[in-house]
Order: sequence, then C-alpha cells, then structure tokens
Amino acid sequence: MLRIIYRVFIFQLLFFAQLPIARAQMSGDSLFVTKVVHKIHYNFLKSQKGTSPVFNGKVYNDHPKFKDDKHAYFQTDQYTTGSVVYDGIFYPELSLKYDILRDELVLLDDDQIDGIVLQLEYVDSFSIHGYQFINIKPEIPHKGIDIGYYNLLYKGDSLSLLVKRAKEVTEKIDQQIEKMISPKETYYLLKNSIYQPIKSKNDLLKLLRRSDDKNQEYIKVNKLNFGKDFEHSVLSILRFQDATDK
Repeated sequence: MLRIIYRVFIFQLLFFAQLPIARAQMSGDSLFVTKVVHKIHYNFLKSQKGTSPVFNGKVYNDHPKFKDDKHAYFQTDQYTTGSVVYDGIFYPELSLKYDILRDELVLLDDDQIDGIVLQLEYVDSFSIHGYQFINIKPEIPHKGIDIGYYNLLYKGDSLSLLVKRAKEVTEKIDQQIEKMISPKETYYLLKNSIYQPIKSKNDLLKLLRRSDDKNQEYIKVNKLNFGKDFEHSVLSILRFQDATDK
C-alpha cells in the first residue's frame, strides 16, 4: 500500500511540474524548475526516512572475519553515500555498501546500527563509489548472463560492457581454519542482444572482427596491455570502435 502511495505522489509531483516547466522553458528557467522538483522529491523522501519502501527488507548478517583483514564488499566494508532506483523510485543519498560475495545491496537502517538487505526484485539500479550497477532481472531478456547485479562500465551505440564484481572464499586448515577471500571479475560484452563473456584480448577482437586491423593498430599505437590492465584496455577499444563507426 505504501508503495502505491509513493508512486502516486511522484506521479503527481512530476505531472504538476509540467506546467511551470513548460512556461519556464519559454523564459529560460527550466533548469531552475527542474532543480526545484528534484529538491521537493528529495525533501519528501528524507522526511519519510525509515518508513519508505526501500527500508523493507531482511536484517543483514555480517560475515565472519577473513584473513589479513580482507572483506566481502565492493571497495570498502564501510557504509558510503550512494543512490538507488527502487521499484521505479529514485532514492538519493542513502548509506549503502555492496556485498559482492553474496550479491546483496545493504542499506543502513534509520537507527544507524543495523543493515537491511534491499529486496533484489525491486532494485532497478544503484550507484556507489562512483560506479553504476544495474540489476539483470529474471523478466529481462538476458541471453548468456546470469541474473544479479552488474557494474555497467560502458554503454555505446551498439556495444555495452558489463562486469560481474564478485569474490571467492577458500579455506586453509593449519592449527585453525583460516578463511581467505579474493576478488573475481567476469566481463561481458553485449552485442546483438547477446551477452558474450570476454576473458582475453583475443576474445574481444573476435567479437569485433569487422575492424580487426584498425583495432590492432590502435592497441599498438596506444600501448594497451590487456595483461596488466584488462579493464582499461577493453574500454579503450570499445570507445575507439564506437567513435570510428560514426
């Protein structure tokens, strides 16, 4: 019920903003009106903090300690300011952390003590640490890729690049059991509505075969090193190909 009230409020806010926006466009003040609308939206959500739908989730359970003080989260194990699009509603300035071992987005509750796991089926996307993540849901066509959260690294005219940020746990038994954790990243190129995993330079160039000679020259001139910096190298090639296709 609360979710419906939120949707009605946001719809009314945007609807009634259209008349002043239309008038403002004629007078050159559309940016001002847009900022006002966003401010009203933000203040409303802030006033409802703790009772809004985004806070409806199970209590988050922390992980046991890992060796060498390593953690199961993306970038840091501390909560940081981020934003979420949840059930179609944008929530700015939330305290979040992303558990990439369990693939769970965690929100700090209003009590500033407990964490809440956001319900996966309602999360459309989120941003944290300057990175954008999208949710591949079961109802979304997704050939070649599992459901879950993916970091959207690049979205071009004909190609998109996603990476699955994950971690793996291994155990070492000596005098006691030690749990070690290490990062694991899997890259996917979206081409012709199909996600193709790419693990090497050759995987990428095969998918981009029609401009292979140009790409090889670009790699040589720019001294791209796929072994040392795979992500940067792939992004550079995709931007180059999109630019040359125009």
